[in-house]
Amino acid sequence: MTETTQSAVDAGQDANAVYTLGSSQGESARLQRQADELAADSHTLLDRVGLRPGQSAIDLGCGPRGILDLLAERVSPGGCVVGLDADPAHTAMAAGFVRDRGLDGIQVLTADARHTGLPSGSFDLVFSRTLLINIPEPAEVVAEMTRLARPGGHVAAMEYDMEHALCYPPHPAFDRICESFTAAFRRNGADPEIGRKVSEMFRQAGLADVGTEARAPLYPPGHTRRTIRADLVRSMRPRVLELGVASEAELDELDAAVRTHLADPRTITISGLLFLTWGRKPGLLPVRRRARSAAGGYICRVDVTIRGYEPRDAAGLADVFFRSVRQVALSAYTAEQVRAWAPEPRTAEWAHGEAIDGRMVLVAADEDDRPVAYIDLQPNGHIDRLFCAPEAAGQGIASRLYDAVEAAARQQGIRSLFTEASELARRVFERKGFAVVQRQDLVIRGVAIHNYRMAKALD
Repeated sequence: MTETTQSAVDAGQDANAVYTLGSSQGESARLQRQADELAADSHTLLDRVGLRPGQSAIDLGCGPRGILDLLAERVSPGGCVVGLDADPAHTAMAAGFVRDRGLDGIQVLTADARHTGLPSGSFDLVFSRTLLINIPEPAEVVAEMTRLARPGGHVAAMEYDMEHALCYPPHPAFDRICESFTAAFRRNGADPEIGRKVSEMFRQAGLADVGTEARAPLYPPGHTRRTIRADLVRSMRPRVLELGVASEAELDELDAAVRTHLADPRTITISGLLFLTWGRKPGLLPVRRRARSAAGGYICRVDVTIRGYEPRDAAGLADVFFRSVRQVALSAYTAEQVRAWAPEPRTAEWAHGEAIDGRMVLVAADEDDRPVAYIDLQPNGHIDRLFCAPEAAGQGIASRLYDAVEAAARQQGIRSLFTEASELARRVFERKGFAVVQRQDLVIRGVAIHNYRMAKALD
């Protein structure tokens, strides 16, 4: 099978473990609603940075949807969008959203927003929404956002400041919900007052022309955002209970009382201030070639050299394999399937062992001579591996590798080639004249998955 990948989510603490609101079906559903609730404000922030057709953008912490559709609308035609989140369940949902909407030029990756592993200076816009408020040490994410932006590009964030909540007429249940929210929210070091601080964080990160706006949304009865404080406490209920802030029964009573009070059209409520903040990375925006990805579009073109395998490549090939399966393949397979396919990173010893077992291995190396893709050819004409790192996907690198392998096969007198291709690799091989012999339905580690046996005669 030909594979896809997932970046390691932090060399230290798991990114999902520090996300204050946790991971649950209820939280995923809330994030889905949030995409519609904050769409107008998101459009305003995009207006401030002037994102244009043909440019590239990344949504860090995109969750199950984020603003992927809004970004795609702005950069089309000719642009590309990346959505990135640390939760594989959310990236699977985001990939499904992209497929269901028929959106072009979007790729979804699973990685830690603090340490994405993506090349520096890759995007015209690096965007996040309600991400900084939910993690400790948000400056780490701001530093990464700044690193990812191109010189002359923009960084933008939409964050709440939750210190002050207004409810009139006042109600003790609303006050108690707010107290429970603050106690649980701060537990992992998250800052509910981050909104007011983002502009200074941008300046400290080296951004210029920093601008900010503050809004105090007053949502009418029936608006799904009107009950956001109660919704957030629902998402954090396990932590509220663990801290002993309130009992299960009390939370049920408070939740019901708050929702009843807010359903009254005479009640006025403001859940917090919403800050829109943007800044520009100093320097001129260089003219760079862009590439479209078969998986939906990716960032700037990676210039590569095709060469033979060397022992020092082993760790790089293992990394390309794992990230290709866990990120790129996620656009064609479920999160459960890619985890079964590559449950953990492979070792350099594994990659080196394959490379010296009699097969030929060709490597696509970037300008720093680091592997970003590779292909192999066994003496019997079997192509077992063709993998491309996410940052190099969709740029014709796999095609160049295949052409080199076919030329080598002809020189060796090999009369036919065959492979077992994934859904994504199938397209590459079909363009090279391979035909599907049969679909192969497999079970890997108890999970059903499929690939395609394909073959091509060399005249």
